[in-house]
Parts: sequence; structure tokens; C-alpha cells
Amino acid sequence: MPTDTTLHLSDALPLTCTREGTCCHGAMIRITPWELAFLAEGVGMTPRRFRDRHTADGGTLLRTDGPEDNRGRHACSLYRDGVGCTQHANRPLACRLFPLGRRRNGGIPEYHHPGRRVGCVDLCPEVTALPHLSVAEYLRDQQLVRGEQAHDAYAQILAGLIATAGQMASRSAHLVDLNRVDSALAARAELSAEARARALPTAWFDLLTVPELPVRTGDPLGFTDAHRLRLAQAIATGFALDGSLGDAIIVVATLALHLAPPLGTDPALVVRAFTLAARTPAHA
Repeated sequence: MPTDTTLHLSDALPLTCTREGTCCHGAMIRITPWELAFLAEGVGMTPRRFRDRHTADGGTLLRTDGPEDNRGRHACSLYRDGVGCTQHANRPLACRLFPLGRRRNGGIPEYHHPGRRVGCVDLCPEVTALPHLSVAEYLRDQQLVRGEQAHDAYAQILAGLIATAGQMASRSAHLVDLNRVDSALAARAELSAEARARALPTAWFDLLTVPELPVRTGDPLGFTDAHRLRLAQAIATGFALDGSLGDAIIVVATLALHLAPPLGTDPALVVRAFTLAARTPAHA
């Protein structure tokens, strides 16, 4: 299995785009709720309508039902032949970064690409004849700030949901069958994102993917903070939580499972983190 190549900002790579749209075909572009709302704003749709028209996997993946390329790969539904990306100004972080990836190491962002060479070389061999760019130059041109802010804020929301579900379980360990909860979450971690979305009550699915917030997408930190507060208030008031306490814990943890893939987190890791938190004494 190829390993990632960690990059330095000064590294010069073949990153000058050929503008052929090759990377818009056959790609799996995961999106956060902020990115969904930002794209919906660009298209001129409500987030709910955009989710239902342009996404799959429960609002976490852009549909690839656009035109085919000469390899038989479908483009993103926002791509048009002869035009390219129709929402280039509102494109998700994954599109801005391509062919690079991003992760945080000790709170510091670092950038990488899969394997030993940049993916553009395989998709567009002619890129090697174009001017090379330093990683820093490339990242500056992609206007990443808002996307990175939203991505990092949702990573904090993910951690908060896991902690909240774990605390709910820990504080009520004498009332809840934790083995049943663990088994239910392990099973949901194995589901497709679409099936996992169907396992959520509709009101919670909508609150996670298309929240109605008083903050516009131009303020990603304000948007994500408002989303965090809405989720916290809903959990605190028992919003649309029917059934047993164990069922409520499963709903909250499933929110974390559904949010994990757009952030590059394996749902199995969410289950492990929940299990640890659930078995940590509430006073610790």
C-alpha cells in the first residue's frame, strides 16, 4: 500500500493546472454541512434542495452524474463540458486542495499527497511541461482559509459529539445496556453513509446536514459555532429523541459517525473513542 508523502511549503511540484477537468471526473468529494450550504448558496438553492439534488451518502458526497470523459468516468453534477466547474468560487476544500491532502499534526496543518508522486502527473502527463509551483504558492492561490476554518471547526464538533454521547453513557451506566449500545454503533459504523443516514431520525438528519442557522456561509466560524450550539441545545432538550436513554445515546453517537467521513475520520475510530469515553467514570 502506498504511503503519503509529507510536503514542505517550499517543495516545488507540477501543480499548474491544465484546465482539462480531468480531476472532476470519477472523484469522491466528501463535504461538510458548511460546504453543502456554501455550494447551495452558489447554485441559488436552499441547502435541503441542494442536498437532495446534488449529493449522495446522506448529504456527505457530491453526486457524480455529470458528463462522461473518454475513460467512461462521470463528472461531478456541477461540472459542464466546455465550462468546467460551474461553482468554482464555492468549490469544496477537497477540490481546492487536489492533488494534495491536508491533516493536522499536533494542531499544526500539514500537507501531503498519496504515493511517491503528485496525482496530476498520472491524470494529465502534460502537466510536467508546465511551470512548477511551490506548495506555498499553490495553497495561496486556492484560497483555502474559509474551507479550512470550517473543516477544523467541524472536527471540534465531531469530538464534542463523541464526548457528549460518552458522557451520557458514563453518567447513566447503571441504567443503560452499554454492550447493546456498543453493538449498535459498531454495526452502524459498518453501514454505508446512505444507510447510516436512514438510521437517523429525520429531524436529526436534517439538523446535522441542513441546519437552519442565522449566520451566512461567508462567516464559516460563525456558521459552525451556530451549528454547534443548535446541536448542543437539541441534545440538552431531548429534541426529537424518542425511546430509551440507550436509544438517545445511539442517536447522538450516530451523528458523529455520519459527520466523520467528510472530515477524513474512520467511523470505526469514532466507535472506539465513544467506547472509551462511555467507560470513563463521569467524575474523572
